[in-house]
Amino acid sequence: MKNINHPRLRRHYKIPALPKCDFCSSVTVCWLYLTRAFTVPRGDSVIHFGPDWATCHQCHQFIERKDCDGFVKRVAHGLRIDMNARPDAGPFYRAEFESFLRSTNGPPLFMPEALCGTN
Repeated sequence: MKNINHPRLRRHYKIPALPKCDFCSSVTVCWLYLTRAFTVPRGDSVIHFGPDWATCHQCHQFIERKDCDGFVKRVAHGLRIDMNARPDAGPFYRAEFESFLRSTNGPPLFMPEALCGTN
C-alpha cells in the first residue's frame, strides 16, 4: 500500500486540498483508485467519466468487497437521492460501479490519515 501524503504526489494525481469522495461526496477521503476513463450509458446518451477516483473509507469497503448493492445504497444516501422517486438511479449507479471495477489499474493508494474518517 503506497501512501501519497506528499505534495508532489498530490499534485501529480491532481488531489485538491479538500477532496471529496467521487462517489458519495463524503469529505473524509482515504483512498485513490487509479483508473482509465470509462463510459456508462444513461437513457439515450452516454456519460463519460475521467480517470482516477478518490473514495471515502465506506465506499472503499464496498468496492473491495465488490458489494454493488451496498455501494448503491451508500451513494444514494450520500447524494440524498430518493431511489423511489428516481427509479433510473439504481441501474445507473450499478453500471457505474461495474464500469469502475473494470477500469481500475491495480490496488488503491492510501491517502493521508488526517483526511480519513469514518462517516
